[in-house]
Amino acid sequence: KSTETQTLQNGLKEKKQRLEENTNKLTEVDRLISEIEQTIKRKKNADDYSEKLDEERIALEELSIKYNQSKEAYESAEQKFNAAQAGILASKLIEGSPCPVCGSIHHPQVASLSNDVPSETKIKKLKDTMESIHQKEQKQSEAVTASQTKFDFENNEFNQSFTQVLSAVHLIDEFKNVGSFEELVHANEILIQQKSAIEFQNKEKEILESRIDKTDIDLKNIEKSKAETNNSIQELTNHLNRRHGE
Repeated sequence: KSTETQTLQNGLKEKKQRLEENTNKLTEVDRLISEIEQTIKRKKNADDYSEKLDEERIALEELSIKYNQSKEAYESAEQKFNAAQAGILASKLIEGSPCPVCGSIHHPQVASLSNDVPSETKIKKLKDTMESIHQKEQKQSEAVTASQTKFDFENNEFNQSFTQVLSAVHLIDEFKNVGSFEELVHANEILIQQKSAIEFQNKEKEILESRIDKTDIDLKNIEKSKAETNNSIQELTNHLNRRHGE
């Protein structure tokens, strides 16, 4: 029984030693997963800022179109208003009398007075609208610049992280051909599976350690029982020898 227990204990210790080799691997896998997931996070940040930058650019383009339209409307109205002023003045000119503007007494081609003349109130409203849109356009342009700066920073952080983590991943034969971000994500999924397997084995190691401790106690008890039995046999033998001597 003692020999069988010792054999079992030796087998358990060998298995425990093999499982302990996974500890260093788990540490390396855990570190690599952390680096990859940090790279994935940076990619997401860069993508988010890229999407926001596109939205900001679209908004700026829309405001630019609105500003050009409002400017054109204002300038057209102002031109009509100014032309109307010339027409009003021309309607008061008398041949032979000097023009209050140029002083000429002859007026061969006077400006006509249009019926479609915008009011000063309307012109002011068009100007206010144009200036308001222009301010929004400038503010939006600043937002585009800020989003561009943030995107450039996050994208640069991702590129650096991606390059570094690829170097680390390529040290593992299984992943030496990983080249794209998508392949890196897939490699991370495999590493997570490997981590789970190692962690399961570590739990098995804890069970083995418990069993080894128990077999140690069993061996000690067996050795103690064996010693006690040997002592009893020796005492009995001595007693029998004394009786024969009498």
